[in-house]
Amino acid sequence: MSGGPAGRTPAAGKPVELAIGLAAVAPAAEGMRSVRARRAAVAGLDRAVWRELASFGWLGLRIAEDAGGAGLDPRALCALGEALGERLLPEPLLAASLAARLLPASLRAPVLAGARVVLPAWRDSPGAVDRGHGTVLRDGLLFGRKRDVAMAHGADAFLVLLDAGLALVASDAPGLRLDAEDASDGSRHAALVFDGAPAEVLAADTAEIGQALDEALLAECAYLLGLAERAFSLARPAGTPHGGSRPGAPPSPFAPQPSPAAPSDPRLGSLRRDLNLTRAVIERAAGTLEGAPDPVQRAAIVSRAALRSASAAIMVARGAAQLQGGLGLTAGSDVGFCLHVAQALVPRLGSQAAHRARIARAAAPPVTGAPAG
Repeated sequence: MSGGPAGRTPAAGKPVELAIGLAAVAPAAEGMRSVRARRAAVAGLDRAVWRELASFGWLGLRIAEDAGGAGLDPRALCALGEALGERLLPEPLLAASLAARLLPASLRAPVLAGARVVLPAWRDSPGAVDRGHGTVLRDGLLFGRKRDVAMAHGADAFLVLLDAGLALVASDAPGLRLDAEDASDGSRHAALVFDGAPAEVLAADTAEIGQALDEALLAECAYLLGLAERAFSLARPAGTPHGGSRPGAPPSPFAPQPSPAAPSDPRLGSLRRDLNLTRAVIERAAGTLEGAPDPVQRAAIVSRAALRSASAAIMVARGAAQLQGGLGLTAGSDVGFCLHVAQALVPRLGSQAAHRARIARAAAPPVTGAPAG
């Protein structure tokens, strides 16, 4: 699937560079040991790992080339999301890329280089899909609460999405408190509580914020797809053909998947069909997202993908774990760890009710003027 200029897809359009970058921060020889340790780190982000991730240009995939980014389309961001999910990387790279995209150009350089970590804060309540409106800015001071900020303790600043704009808040600002929100997979999230925290008001384009939020959400769907692919690969009996990349070949997210030979267990065939359907839904959404100018229709496209990927991630990870018996269902096994991560991430994709409401809004007939009377 093409993803930008000259049919490019992942970061900088070079799949081999994506593979090299991921191998550097999550070596295959270590299995999931380093990923588990980083996910549970109390201090938040490992700055050395973060700088290495940033060095590959992944934070700027959706930023124009003349503004220091790669200038690629939404499919490239989804390709990256899937690759990150296959490695179960805990770093909030997709969220940080959202913040980098919305920051003014004058503040981006240290963020894109990994020297400064800015994370977005936009949910007022768990399960929210659209940005909340409960946090207010009065006389340069923020009041309110934002939920579910991944690895918040490792950030230098937070980009807070408000009802009518953006505000930048330093992580050590007076009047800001971080309340831990630990998850079942050991990851560290936090709620940001603002009680008169000084903030810098930033110029904001409401349409751009909505577009960027939907694209980031779709990339998170692709992350879940990558996670489910990893779980499936762990469940396959040795020698079972797989519909993914050839052994030794660089990963090719969103590439057409060859039909696998009949697996020895029919349950594997069912899981593979679920993965292929999910891939098709995300691929179609990514291909149409940039050309969907109507925000209501765009939101519905992403919400359909979110419902599909959330369901598939749980079903595939659980099915893969069950194929390995009781041991597979424990967090100590790699496939069990995939299931625990999926169970922690799916609620953060947004509630089913919120996504169904967005789909319903898109399906509703247009409102016409009141009849003359």
